[in-house]
Amino acid sequence: MKILLVNPNRFCKPPVVPIGLEYVASAVESMSTHALRVCDLCFADDPTKALLAELSADRYEIVGITVRNIDSVIAKGNQFFLDDIASFTNMVKRMGAVVVAGGAACDADPYAMKDYLNVDYVIRGPGEIAFVELANAIAEKRSMGCIINGWSYGIGETISRNPLKYFNYASYIAHGGIAAFQTSAGCPSRCHFCYERCTPLFFRNYDAVIDDLLTIIRAGYDHFHLADSEFNVSLEHACEFLKKLSLRLKQGGLTMRWALYMKPTPFSGELFDLLKETGAYLVTLSFESSLKEQARCGYSYRDVEIFLRECTARSIDVAVDMLSGAPGETIDEMKIAIEFFSHHRPSRVNINTAFRVYRNTPLFAHLCENFADEQRYVSDPKALKEKPLSPVFYQKFSDDDVRKIAGSDPLFAIEGEEKGVNYQRVKTKNSC
Repeated sequence: MKILLVNPNRFCKPPVVPIGLEYVASAVESMSTHALRVCDLCFADDPTKALLAELSADRYEIVGITVRNIDSVIAKGNQFFLDDIASFTNMVKRMGAVVVAGGAACDADPYAMKDYLNVDYVIRGPGEIAFVELANAIAEKRSMGCIINGWSYGIGETISRNPLKYFNYASYIAHGGIAAFQTSAGCPSRCHFCYERCTPLFFRNYDAVIDDLLTIIRAGYDHFHLADSEFNVSLEHACEFLKKLSLRLKQGGLTMRWALYMKPTPFSGELFDLLKETGAYLVTLSFESSLKEQARCGYSYRDVEIFLRECTARSIDVAVDMLSGAPGETIDEMKIAIEFFSHHRPSRVNINTAFRVYRNTPLFAHLCENFADEQRYVSDPKALKEKPLSPVFYQKFSDDDVRKIAGSDPLFAIEGEEKGVNYQRVKTKNSC
């Protein structure tokens, strides 16, 4: 069958190479006999015209389209992406192809995503194995449900994603992006607001990941961000991967710089040593000021204090992404957190008091169960119940509440007031 994979993501602050689509494309070519093309709309002057030209050039039987995000996640200046993507999927439908949606955002509410985008199938979770199985089923006229659980298929642990083959990395770098790599998929953490919570955890083959990394470095791109949800979901995995990476870099006479997300626990001195050894220069630390949520996720202020000290000792910058205002949290808890970071001084603290509300999360369930008490904090109470993909936010503490506590300390920033991501915003000698 003739397959077209489409990247519709036009968000360029910064632009992100769709690593998941690279894995899907590579899986199709290595695990099947289907013919494949990839269409990247990220930098197209006229994306509608570009997609129409691609669809008109051949008679594609299956078109897969990735949905990285429903919207830009932050309340300030929120950008909703699905209407543009729906215009693409409807165009494909009119051309007569089977349309498959996948990507990280499809896990938020796959049934609502199917309806909104008017597609034939939605793959939730990892897509590379599931998409090949679905394509084979369509070719063989076998029936599969319209919602495919990619978590049940897992990932192709040893698959190379063939970086540089499907996407023009030079364009992404020129527009402020950096390359990416992924060592795991899934997240066992229990964050109350996240639709990726409590998903199965899969680890990629270390050598396969490192082979791809070295290919990118040798092509002249040595700056990376990690696409794992959080690197230290398994301390053993993190250390073993870094040992192999360090060895391979030394053997090849190569270096890299990279930024990553971590949670406050688990960690060890060995982990931080290996991070430094392999060129990690910036950790974004996920943190909630709610004591209840800290307990739920298994960390304390003491853990965070040691974490910061270990990074400081190795000249690794730390940007804290701090969420405040969870249900039941008091403003004194946010004050304690701000005073804590004011004393311990990471490189930056981004404070976000507006929780993006997704269905199938404990936060959504709480708001529905306690609607009478909580609706005053919900940005659009009607949409909360009636529009499952609409950007709805829960915000109990205001920006003024934050400013009153943080004062004029430049350490603290209110999320959304400055565009970009932490590797762009934290300027140090390590990130130059």
